[in-house]
Amino acid sequence: MAIGEEARRASCTFTFESDDQKKDLNVLMEKFEAHFKSATNLTFNEFRFGSTNQHEGESFTDWLSELKTLAKSCEFGVLEETAAQ
Repeated sequence: MAIGEEARRASCTFTFESDDQKKDLNVLMEKFEAHFKSATNLTFNEFRFGSTNQHEGESFTDWLSELKTLAKSCEFGVLEETAAQ
C-alpha cells in the first residue's frame, strides 16, 4: 500500500498491542480514521458558525438547524444550546 507523506508521519505515532496488529489492514485503517477524524480546526469551525447567514428563501427552521449542526463542531460545551439562539 502506498501512502502520502502526511499519512506516513501520522503512522509513526501509532501504537500497537502486538506486531501482528501492525500488519492488520483493518487495525491500520482504524488508526488512520481515528487520527484524521480528531484533527479538527476549531477556529475555522467557529468562523463558519459566526458567518452563517440565513439565505433568501431559506426557512428559519432550516437555518437554525444548520446553526445547531455547526455549533456541535465548535465544541462550545454548555454554551452550545444558547449559541444558536
